[in-house]
Amino acid sequence: MNRQFASSLALVFLAGITLGASLYKLFGQTSEARDPEKERAAAYEGLARLEGSFKSFPAVAAVVSESVVHITAVSAESTDEWVLRDPNIATGSGFIINAAGDIVTNNHVIQGASQVRVALPGGQEVLADVVGTDPETDIALLHVEVEGLKPLLMGNSDEVIVGEWVMAVGSPYGLTNTVTTGIVSAKGRSGVGSLAYQGFIQTDAAVNPGNSGGPLVNLRGEVIGVTSSILSKSGGYDGISFAIPINRAKFVAAQLRKTGTVVRGYIGAYFADMNQDLVTWVNSSTTLRARDVDDLRRKLRLGDARGVFVLGVAQDGPAARAGLRLGDLLTEFNGQPVTTQPELKERIAALAPGQKVELTVLRNGKSLAASLEVQQRPRMR
Repeated sequence: MNRQFASSLALVFLAGITLGASLYKLFGQTSEARDPEKERAAAYEGLARLEGSFKSFPAVAAVVSESVVHITAVSAESTDEWVLRDPNIATGSGFIINAAGDIVTNNHVIQGASQVRVALPGGQEVLADVVGTDPETDIALLHVEVEGLKPLLMGNSDEVIVGEWVMAVGSPYGLTNTVTTGIVSAKGRSGVGSLAYQGFIQTDAAVNPGNSGGPLVNLRGEVIGVTSSILSKSGGYDGISFAIPINRAKFVAAQLRKTGTVVRGYIGAYFADMNQDLVTWVNSSTTLRARDVDDLRRKLRLGDARGVFVLGVAQDGPAARAGLRLGDLLTEFNGQPVTTQPELKERIAALAPGQKVELTVLRNGKSLAASLEVQQRPRMR
């Protein structure tokens, strides 16, 4: 027996022992002794031990599939083409986020529905209540009164790394418990569709109509995103799909659970990233002319400072009262560097009305400090 073969055999043996121990924790006890919360914790402990081995894919699929649901929404009329639909019926996916019966899905799956039915992993179908919806992020929160549900473990989408393996689970074309894999191919992807809040996780895991609202998980079984849309010329999977970062979904779901709506912060300023699109806007909308981003930076004396460009401020808004003006470069927000417009927009939205914020801007080569009080963002129509 050569050394390489022996090493491979040892890996298989150890993976088998780990998986076997986890399965025993799940199924090797009597029904009287079973504790659903401890069982779920044991399942995730097993996934953590298997991460990086060839056994992790089937193990993750087995655990995650116990928490993914198939959704049927019946409505009088709808024009959305991303979900799979027959006349007056739309289908999509969702996933259980706590044992109390809360389920996250996409707003566009259940938008306009008069009745929402949820098929649970065991096959049971129940009616769901719509707790609340947020069209700006495409997140909806449902609730079912069912005991013994197995929630997914929430991950941290800020820690997602481009190139890491991910798995999407859902019901493409009504095919429940479909599992596909791929990698994270980009982060913070914007300019996709018309949602107010973007910054998507991009992946090449195959998703199709009906996958909407299903989870995107890492190889520890943690949810890192909510499958939302694809970029396709054919109408089906072309290798690029997008997921809403789970940190955003958690923020929205928590507010929907509490009040049925989402309250966002507002400072009354409009921003743009320092790229060629900004130069095009500057040339068409102001008297300032610039050939490219470097030329614009020279004219505004910005040097190599990083931040986002102030396009304008709302009259009598917090930013206007704080002295922000067109042409400023916002470099710090509450003591943290500002990187991109979508990231800044999300940070502002997460602030509570009344909260004080410290800003640093670069104007004509000079760094200036400002402070303001966050207001509640006006509801979008």
